[in-house]
Amino acid sequence: NSTSLPYNFHWDRDFALDYVNTFQKWFPIYTLFTVHPLVFYVLLAKSAAYGRDVKLGYMMNQVVRVAHEVNVSYFYRLVNLIPYAGLYCDGPICRAGLPHWALIVSGQVPIALTIVAVIIPFQFLLFRFHSMIVSNSTTKIRFSNRAQAIIISIECFLLLANVFSSAYFARDSDDSVAILQKPELEWLTHRGGTIFMFGPPGYPQYFMYEGLTIFFTILLIAPFITFMIMHASKELRKRVAQIQQSTKTQQMRNSVIAVFYAQMVGILIFYINPMGMFIAALAFDFSSFPGPVLAWIRYLNMPLFMLEALLLSLIFLVRNPNRRV
Repeated sequence: NSTSLPYNFHWDRDFALDYVNTFQKWFPIYTLFTVHPLVFYVLLAKSAAYGRDVKLGYMMNQVVRVAHEVNVSYFYRLVNLIPYAGLYCDGPICRAGLPHWALIVSGQVPIALTIVAVIIPFQFLLFRFHSMIVSNSTTKIRFSNRAQAIIISIECFLLLANVFSSAYFARDSDDSVAILQKPELEWLTHRGGTIFMFGPPGYPQYFMYEGLTIFFTILLIAPFITFMIMHASKELRKRVAQIQQSTKTQQMRNSVIAVFYAQMVGILIFYINPMGMFIAALAFDFSSFPGPVLAWIRYLNMPLFMLEALLLSLIFLVRNPNRRV
């Protein structure tokens, strides 16, 4: 069928969605039997430079990121339907024949849970690395174990609020049936899978309240994390300047810290950016954008999101001071 569709959805219909789906299907299977087991092996047997807490943090981090990868790319295989405020789910769970209301809960809760769960191990590691960096400095900015536990508990509460909010507000809009009758989306209803249609471009009728929950959560958490990263980076530069005079143990510790900071760059590219794009697609009307641009956002948004675990694993393996396995 060569008929053109608005927003270049004919690319999705004719070939692109099949390619994206195939990639999402086989990618986590490959990584589960290659890269991820290697990371666990290094953590268990080749991580002498890491303290017990850092090793525990990395283990938790790896587990939740693997769960996130499998959820997004295999069980659900989500595709952003920009410019519409919606998602297409082509994974086995969305093809299991469950009622739509059950899929909204069983689909949104696990996805939301694994998406937010990756933040807690990251915060735990950030605390531990911050403590390592400032251990021999004169700075007065330090966090006791009790303060760390309180802050992480507050973050857990805020993030769980997002999970429950997602379960409640991730509902189809009142006009979802009419929206799905539009030519650019009508073909998708015959493909199988499940469409979560939150609303027309720029107006997710109910899901906007989940967007507000996410926004206020970011508003509360992000400034603190940003401050910690900036302060730790400042202290780290002082340590690097003294690395020639430091002991071998201190140099090894600096290498471990460098691995974490390299991973933060990966988080920015493959977690924060795709998440920001998804939230923006729900909140703003992008229908005036060129069709090819919208099409590429649809194809890249979720695949980039699911590449995060692989990228962070590769950074850990390549830059790990004990990487010889």
